[in-house]
Amino acid sequence: MGEDFPLITGISMNQGIENGLTKEDVIVIAQTLEKMGILSIHLRMGSYDGLYLQMPTYVDPTKMGLEYAAEVRKHVNIPVSVDGALLDLDTCESILENEKVDLVGIGRPLIGDPYWSRKARLGKPEEIRPCLRCLECLTKEIPSGYCECSVNPEVGKEGFKTVKADISKKVLVIGGGQSGMVTALYAAQRGHNVTLVEYSSRLPFFFSSKLNNGLHMSRMRKHFNRLYFTNIKSIFNKIFENSC
Repeated sequence: MGEDFPLITGISMNQGIENGLTKEDVIVIAQTLEKMGILSIHLRMGSYDGLYLQMPTYVDPTKMGLEYAAEVRKHVNIPVSVDGALLDLDTCESILENEKVDLVGIGRPLIGDPYWSRKARLGKPEEIRPCLRCLECLTKEIPSGYCECSVNPEVGKEGFKTVKADISKKVLVIGGGQSGMVTALYAAQRGHNVTLVEYSSRLPFFFSSKLNNGLHMSRMRKHFNRLYFTNIKSIFNKIFENSC
């Protein structure tokens, strides 16, 4: 391949299995790879037998594996990257500024918003649609072979671009849960006149703000607040009936 062809190798720091790799093992492997001419190593948690570490949910900590990776980095002289619930731009920048690692990796957030890196580069982090770590993508992909996303309705349908509708229609969305809010937003973005009816006094999506200290729902709340109430009529404390 030539000396100018970059090779990056991934290593699982904690495989989530009995008698798996230890930190000392990972350091030796990383040092050996460096001697072999590997350009960089990517460290992550979990394995196919330890998916709970590889794809942490909203009840798990963020920045999983960061301190582990920072320790490994002390023993090599090549760039080290890490992933593991690095959900927002501020977190990623803080990690790099503190020189914990040299590079950061994101996975599922790119499903939630494929323009994550572009918005970050343009200095528009508030426009990034946040990943909830709900595992909708994984739970659909494994049994069916296709991927879906709780916050991005265009996943798996990239060939169908969101375009303005030829005719603006009146659209009624019943229920302000997660699906209802995304549906209302999507319809409004297409130019429709959207009304959402919710039986409670506020959007119930926001009731889940205690999950993981409110971290994920706080980000989603800010994202929806920025977009939602600008062009969607919301009716609260209303039970929908045929005569509504």
